[in-house]
Amino acid sequence: MKMKRPTNDTAMRLKQIFLLVLVFAFAGTAQAADVLRVQDVEVVPGESVTLNIELANETTNLMGWQCDIVLPDGLSLALKANGKPAATLGDRFATTEHTISSSRLASGAYRFIATSMDGEAIPGTSGTLFTVTLQADVSLAERAGTGPAPTLAGTVTNIEFNTQDNQKLILNDVSFTVTITMPELPRCATPTIAYDRGELVFACETEGVTFVSEVTTGGAKGGEGE
Repeated sequence: MKMKRPTNDTAMRLKQIFLLVLVFAFAGTAQAADVLRVQDVEVVPGESVTLNIELANETTNLMGWQCDIVLPDGLSLALKANGKPAATLGDRFATTEHTISSSRLASGAYRFIATSMDGEAIPGTSGTLFTVTLQADVSLAERAGTGPAPTLAGTVTNIEFNTQDNQKLILNDVSFTVTITMPELPRCATPTIAYDRGELVFACETEGVTFVSEVTTGGAKGGEGE
């Protein structure tokens, strides 16, 4: 039985399919090799902490990127005087002319876009892309309470990188955890009480203590340290 030789059109179609398979295989490999990471952090209500957005990349011709940071209620990012989110490029960009811009979207997400007007690649293959300042509202103190420290989840989404040859690389969303903690208050040492020259005298080894006392007809109530 003789096999028919493929026509020119059939051969061309097979070649195109083969090339598409190669393209998709390459794209999948590149996406899997480049990983965005965000460090988990702890923060006290009413205070702030630095949030690092890092990239480990095997693709060496990445030029710029765009991403959104989504935060739950009670968490926010520090803003600049113009009302836009403040961000600082990582030390990977000490020798390049990359710039980063930011905005607050109608959805409440914070968007960051970094570019290089000179078409420079992102230096290196690991390290911090940029940092932001994460703020915790004082209202989160009620949620912290005296039990286990509660955790909140943030997300970096819509992550897109562009390459020097005008290709787009899309990475999966990245989640990170923010643990809300309360500062440990110092314990007050037991005060001593004495009666000297018609007055109650309180003493305590804890510095900066204020004593509150009340005298009734039944005698003096014990002093308490605050």
